[in-house]
Amino acid sequence: MAVAFGTSWLLFKHAHLLIDPVYPWAEMTLVYLVATLLGHLRTETRQRQIRGAFSQYMSPHYVNELAAHPERLKLGGQARNMTIMFCDIRGFTSLSEKLDAESLTHFMNSFLSPMTEIIIEQIEAPPANWDSVFTAK
Repeated sequence: MAVAFGTSWLLFKHAHLLIDPVYPWAEMTLVYLVATLLGHLRTETRQRQIRGAFSQYMSPHYVNELAAHPERLKLGGQARNMTIMFCDIRGFTSLSEKLDAESLTHFMNSFLSPMTEIIIEQIEAPPANWDSVFTAK
């Protein structure tokens, strides 16, 4: 602001030009505020998009991690050593055709939850270490 007043005074003294020193300062402040607001809105929009896209497929903890660190989100994924459980339920297709979505979800949860607990008990690393899924290497 002092530069604006100094420049205005020098222009008036030497070139007889009267320029309002408040206008350039107010304009720069307005541009800064608008740019800051737009940056904030862009960031919020991106986080909302990430949350919307992944909240259906991942736990809220990992969705929040992705929203906080969008640079970790990339096409192609990551190569990791993992253990994956595959299971087959005999007669599942005919069973799923007879049940409505809510009943089928309840059935799957009643099967997979105990199975997952048994597997977790058998794994050497405790589940607390599983949060390393999103740590950068």
